[in-house]
Amino acid sequence: MSGPYKRPFFSHGDGHYSPVNTDEDVYPKALYHAVPDAMGAGFARDFINWTAHLERGFSRGGDGEHRRDVEAAGLEACGPYGHELEAVVRGRYHEALEPCGIEPFEATWCEMNAVGFLEGDRFRWHTDHFQSSVNLRRETKGITFIYYAHQEPRPFSGGGLEFADGTLIEPDNDLLLFINPYQRHQVHRVRLFDGADPWRGGRWTLSGWLHRPESEVPDPTWHMEAGAPSNYVVQYAQAASAAGKDRGGRWRP
Repeated sequence: MSGPYKRPFFSHGDGHYSPVNTDEDVYPKALYHAVPDAMGAGFARDFINWTAHLERGFSRGGDGEHRRDVEAAGLEACGPYGHELEAVVRGRYHEALEPCGIEPFEATWCEMNAVGFLEGDRFRWHTDHFQSSVNLRRETKGITFIYYAHQEPRPFSGGGLEFADGTLIEPDNDLLLFINPYQRHQVHRVRLFDGADPWRGGRWTLSGWLHRPESEVPDPTWHMEAGAPSNYVVQYAQAASAAGKDRGGRWRP
């Protein structure tokens, strides 16, 4: 089921897509696909212990208000766990495309971060694409994936992923979740239980995106009204919104 998100085309659920004005929100059901027991409980446990040994390699993410977490950015920063998960993500994402309302595509590169939500951390409403009315660039994110890891029993409350229609996905150890990157969602504030390890007891994820070929993403064409951009037109269902970064996190032309 799914929440409001902006994308150039809206799926009618029957394989047909219609252009929509991306200055407006579209409110379909939450678009996601869940794969339980994706890697094995041992993988999740070892990943959490690995983050603790490399705590200094993590930095605070966000502005402290809209988003607050700790993260190690980049596939290589995720250690051996990143490459192992990537293989599973690439092997399973095709089955997630239809339930996520995404037109089929062949993935190119994988972008991944190790992210921890510790005591008090949260991520307010957002989408996983970047939209700018000033600098228009190609965005190639094809599908979002989130792999969950936490200690058993779960030593915190909160941390659920909520879509704007109210659908809530609670953290579930060893769950691999695919979602449409254009829909709005938020991560609820994490509260550690008394006695929980302040680091290992957090809500841990390996999360990121499989990207589509940039050649499939046409340049956006903007129509100007009274000197301000009002809409853009693209040529296929999952063309991205406005801006992108290369693998090093730098803005690309």
